Amino acid sequence: MLESNFPSVSVIVSIFAWMLLSVDGQFCGHRYVDGEWKTVGNCKDNARANVQDSLRSLAATEVLSRLRREGLCEIEYAEYCFFVKTIGDQSTDLVSARSICKQKNAFLGNVYSLEHLQLITDYVRSLIPSRRYVNTRRTGFKTGMNYDLKRRKTYLSNGTEASFSKWCDGCDKSKSHIVLITYKPSEMIKDGFGTRRESEKNYGALCQIPAYGTVK
Repeated sequence: MLESNFPSVSVIVSIFAWMLLSVDGQFCGHRYVDGEWKTVGNCKDNARANVQDSLRSLAATEVLSRLRREGLCEIEYAEYCFFVKTIGDQSTDLVSARSICKQKNAFLGNVYSLEHLQLITDYVRSLIPSRRYVNTRRTGFKTGMNYDLKRRKTYLSNGTEASFSKWCDGCDKSKSHIVLITYKPSEMIKDGFGTRRESEKNYGALCQIPAYGTVK
């Protein structure tokens, strides 16, 4: 097989990242450093803005490709990538769940809609050995969401109120930390949220990371 003489996306990005655009004697430069675009010079007019948009697009493509290669984008939704880390039966408390995500530069994930919930739970079921459901009907995964018992409201990991919530049938709502509960395939309609103590252990963690990196 002949090797391609064309540079990879990352090489192209690196080339353009150092490119300077001259307009009326002024210069606009962009450098990609630590996952972010740094701007050098004057980039205020439309011509410079067009170059910056192109650079952003190239950077976004490279970031998403890398996340997919590394298995960190099993689910893409709302400009975020999600992956689920299964540790084992009842072995993940909230502290360890946060650490699991942080190791991949991610954070404990949110659930944004019914469609999103179904994408996640369908994927989760594909990871769990079918024999597990012989002894238990459901499995819990740590999220970054919280429940305010007094206000009876659900909040995302950044502290903003969630616009979506679906509680699983008969699941606990007496604590603050939200766990995503997945049922065995024959009872998947019951999938939804439940609450647990932060120290209580579950099967794994739902992690979330920007799909296109941080662009400035």
